[in-house]
Amino acid sequence: HPETPQFRLAFNENERKVLADFDKTFNLISDKTSKNLPNIVDFVKTNEWLILNQAAVEALKKIKATDNK
Repeated sequence: HPETPQFRLAFNENERKVLADFDKTFNLISDKTSKNLPNIVDFVKTNEWLILNQAAVEALKKIKATDNK
């Protein structure tokens, strides 16, 4: 819940932006994905997983880069 005081204390402004960008990708994938998800073994073979995984990796890289500043 990005609007909560706890979230704002836990993440700096840049981290919140990175997380908001990831959230957009997550929601796009969620909207495109059936509500009855396949088994995780099958899901990780989908294009949707590839997009979501890449977005997560990029978000983590950006957050780690922020930590080094």
